[in-house]
Amino acid sequence: PLARASGRASRALCATMQRTGTAVFVFPSAAGHINPSLPLSACLVKQGWKVDYVAVDQFKAAIEGTGATYHSRDEIGKVHGGYEDLQAVLLKSSFEDYADPGASQWGLNFGSIMSARLVPMFLAWLGTRPKRPSVIVYCPVLCPAAHFAGIALDIPTISLLTTAGPGYMDTAFDKHCGGHMAAQAAVKGLMQTVGTNAANVTAIEGLRTLLHRPDLELNTVPGRPTCHEYYSKLNLVSTVSTMADQMWDDNARFYEEKGVTFEYVGPLLPEGDQAASATIAAGLSAPRTAELFARVDQAIAEGRRICYVSLGTVITSTASVEHGWLGTSGTVLAGKAMCQAVYRAVFGELGGSDSADSGKPLLILSVGPEADAVSTEDVGEIPANAICVPAVPQARLLHRAAAGLALVLTHGGQNTFMEALANGAPLVVCPGFGDQIANGARAKDMGVGVVVPRPVATAEKKAVQSQAEPTGCRGSERYVAVPPETAYQEAVAAGVREVFQARHFAEKAAAVAAELTSAGGATRAAKLVLQVATI
Repeated sequence: PLARASGRASRALCATMQRTGTAVFVFPSAAGHINPSLPLSACLVKQGWKVDYVAVDQFKAAIEGTGATYHSRDEIGKVHGGYEDLQAVLLKSSFEDYADPGASQWGLNFGSIMSARLVPMFLAWLGTRPKRPSVIVYCPVLCPAAHFAGIALDIPTISLLTTAGPGYMDTAFDKHCGGHMAAQAAVKGLMQTVGTNAANVTAIEGLRTLLHRPDLELNTVPGRPTCHEYYSKLNLVSTVSTMADQMWDDNARFYEEKGVTFEYVGPLLPEGDQAASATIAAGLSAPRTAELFARVDQAIAEGRRICYVSLGTVITSTASVEHGWLGTSGTVLAGKAMCQAVYRAVFGELGGSDSADSGKPLLILSVGPEADAVSTEDVGEIPANAICVPAVPQARLLHRAAAGLALVLTHGGQNTFMEALANGAPLVVCPGFGDQIANGARAKDMGVGVVVPRPVATAEKKAVQSQAEPTGCRGSERYVAVPPETAYQEAVAAGVREVFQARHFAEKAAAVAAELTSAGGATRAAKLVLQVATI
């Protein structure tokens, strides 16, 4: 009976998956938001669906690698929006156009000028499609305009949330404000600011008229969840409920009353090790990729352990002024200093001979696009057992290396965090900013690794003994200021040492991997997309 029931379920799933149509994907110029969508796109294409994917040229190859048809966001902006430089328009729409210096803190995520400019553009482009789309799949954090366009055209939409669930903003406010009461007061003040900014009010009125939705609130009504109108009725979340950020109780009740649901499908990973990744740095050539994977295969065959280091695409690049290579994210270490302290710590703890009997692991470092990322002047000589490259096909690499992964050192970005755990790798989390900090705390609380916070103090006092007096007696203890970069490097080294040597982290990570696998991933996400779609 159980086998027959399983067979019926499989046939029902196949029947659902065999319906074909056209899905439009709209995702931002951020690798962390794009990458989880790629396996979903590939899964739909494999089922006979056409996927029209709107993004930026930087990610064209990875998108086309899924079988999707790539459409340039910037070209759509020129043809259907009249914008010669859409990126510049979006930057102004996020900050300057609000005519409020404080908008640098709220314009991008809570303002509506960008949506007011993008929605007409998407409406015009969608109107040119030879076949009406069956569904729009979009990023609710940075592409709500695609959702609004779907509402206007009565096209079903489904969001793919690549943060740790809809509670990510609640958690961010709690941490930033130091407590729940202060956070709620801050959100109330934020909504009052957003709701009284003249330029934003004009944008909201324009959207209400265009969409025939006079009820749109768009972050102006205190007591509502922030950004709640950016979500569709059904939303995919690339984690599991046990690892999600906690929503405030009143926000959870609000979504329940409105019938808005969040389906936790776990990490969306490519099948096998054939898929490419969207990266900021130039991807490896086919020969270099083959060489890298040959080294991985050799290490596993020799019984050597493998350690992977990646601090993401933002901190390792100059693209972001605030959070990138030269930015500090409000700390005392710029991205460059932070990254290079990590690299020196890893080299110092685990670097050495590349021979199979050396006892040293194979080190793979994805260091980003900056030319001086691992310069000898800044990090010393690169050990023989280390491979340093600008970017790797990360999901593919972790899948291939899973049998030998000793640890993954990560900034704690949601994708790397989930991909590492899905492959049973224990973690050393070195957060840079944002949700990375919450993921670092989560790794520690779950027992799957350690977290090394980015220093915020100017120096750390360290007790030392003065040199021996001529009599041989030790001098009195004195305190010296340890430069934050040095203290941070020492802390990272200690974290690497602890995770590399202890077994209990790996045991916990293996249990988490099993839970993530059972969530369904891209296959379940595709099934949910098809349930929403109209064909």
